[in-house]
Amino acid sequence: MRSLHSLRVRDAPATGPLHLLRRNENALTFALGHALQQVPVLLTAFFERFALPPRNLRTTLHIVLQERVDLGITDIEILNPNGTLHVVIEAKLGGWPELPGP
Repeated sequence: MRSLHSLRVRDAPATGPLHLLRRNENALTFALGHALQQVPVLLTAFFERFALPPRNLRTTLHIVLQERVDLGITDIEILNPNGTLHVVIEAKLGGWPELPGP
């Protein structure tokens, strides 16, 4: 089954199985982006865990990896087409902050 969501890496479509990734920060970022695109239950759990607004499951999301902006490069961005959602995820290898309890 083909996903409704697009996945882009450095402004190009992601087409291969995790682009033969290494185990560095960029590779793990690509893997998470790919998993969010391919596994609907993971994307739903991600939205719930971070208290993001509920989403229409028929709405296509754009998951963008390593987008260049004025101040640097964002790791992962999740956007919906109508511009009402823009999530930016900063990945850190070995330096994860603690999340508040439920």
